[in-house]
Amino acid sequence: AGAVARRALVNLSPKKIPTAAETVERTGDTMIKSKYAREIQEAVGIMADNFHICCMSELHMQELKQKSSFGLYGMLLEKECVREGKDGQEMTISHVMLMAAMCKRLMEEFPDDPVLCMEDYTILDEDPEFAVYCARLLNEYGLIKDCSPEDMYKWFRHAGSAYELEESPKRYWVLKPLDTSEDFRTSRQFCMQLSLIDDGRPVVSTVGAPFMEFDHASRIRESRNGSPLFFAVEGEGAWTQLMHIAREDNGVYSGTCELRGYPLKLNATKKIKRGHDQFYDYLGTNQLHLGIGSRVREDVFKDATRIANLLGSEYPKFEMNSGAIKYLWVARGEVDSAWWLDKGLFDPDKGSDKTADHSAGFLIAKEAGAAITDLSGDDIVWPGPVLMENRGMLVTDPERASIGALLKAVGESTITSTELYERRCEKRQEVSLMLKRVFENMYKFAETDEEKRGALKVMEAGKTMFENTGEMDEITLGVTRRETPILGHAVLEENPFGNNGGM
Repeated sequence: AGAVARRALVNLSPKKIPTAAETVERTGDTMIKSKYAREIQEAVGIMADNFHICCMSELHMQELKQKSSFGLYGMLLEKECVREGKDGQEMTISHVMLMAAMCKRLMEEFPDDPVLCMEDYTILDEDPEFAVYCARLLNEYGLIKDCSPEDMYKWFRHAGSAYELEESPKRYWVLKPLDTSEDFRTSRQFCMQLSLIDDGRPVVSTVGAPFMEFDHASRIRESRNGSPLFFAVEGEGAWTQLMHIAREDNGVYSGTCELRGYPLKLNATKKIKRGHDQFYDYLGTNQLHLGIGSRVREDVFKDATRIANLLGSEYPKFEMNSGAIKYLWVARGEVDSAWWLDKGLFDPDKGSDKTADHSAGFLIAKEAGAAITDLSGDDIVWPGPVLMENRGMLVTDPERASIGALLKAVGESTITSTELYERRCEKRQEVSLMLKRVFENMYKFAETDEEKRGALKVMEAGKTMFENTGEMDEITLGVTRRETPILGHAVLEENPFGNNGGM
């Protein structure tokens, strides 16, 4: 354990004042008497503990990071705290510690409920030393007493228990420890998610956002010393609760986080708006405030802008985040609408979104009064790990941008998006045809025998590629950004300078 993290151990676990059960009780009689009263109490308790686990693991990584780097990066940190899962996505010690703690509690409280987690739950089997390392941290930081690597294996197997069933379970928990890993490592807004799906729909949800300031439309100002814990039960509304996170003057976590005050009910139509927001508040019209994915392609950003323009907003303001944070922005009235357009409107394919990315945030936004459909206007269907029957997602405050108006704008923008995509395809085909002709005629312009032999090798290597129109289109897409030759580097002889190499 690092020196700074050890100083934080004066408080070995978060003090929940009030307790998670009391937090749920303070929402009123209906939630505590609902069908899922026990589930929501346990889920809120798990998420409250997650704040402390996340902050302690992040503190440990801070001590190992390269001091000159922005975010949680560095050679030593990568070696000790980061692994690559089977799907290519990275998993940090924070992922592992959160998954272990959540699955431990779910096994104890709901042993018959399987768990769906999209992270690589076999990663500890592949790397026993990493299991030992994470178990030691959970022990030394007092997060899970007497934690052993064998316990870690057991809890991680439970994280994939939904996949082991022959048939899709009627009831199961869905968890996502960090959403997203990149946002977590670069100190941007991220969240931790836990939800319960029963009879094909999300019915219980909790989300924690450690880097988001606690706020609500009823407050005079945001809380600079606290972050929000969101929770919802189907038919009982959505709520936000202040989680006070104690930090030193330099922002370093000091080892205590606790629930404080009373939960506040969320209403997507009640906006958080204070003072002036620079340019946007001085415009002559009321501009839309929208949430979209971060680092989207240029054509996707243009699609989003076009939709906003069709809704009457000439200068929309965009907030960008790739995770479920966008649901929370809508739910607490921070933005008017949020969209998942990652593949572009011209792409009609369904099944690109995962249940673990959406189920928790979906229920919170829905219970806060937001209207939600996919890009085609269809209701969201939850058949399993992947949303196979849906394409993208639209979440909106119905008073600021009705779902009907939004779908109409999406439909009109899709026509334009498709036309522009077809033009881009035509241009790519023209370029790819030009490249093909250049390669095919390369031999004709060779002057020496050596150049001719080289040209023949290039033509032979590219013969199959030339006949594949799709592959040529892909080559054309990246040809201007390519850092290496299209057909790769030539294989040099052991001594390319021959007998004169030493001259």
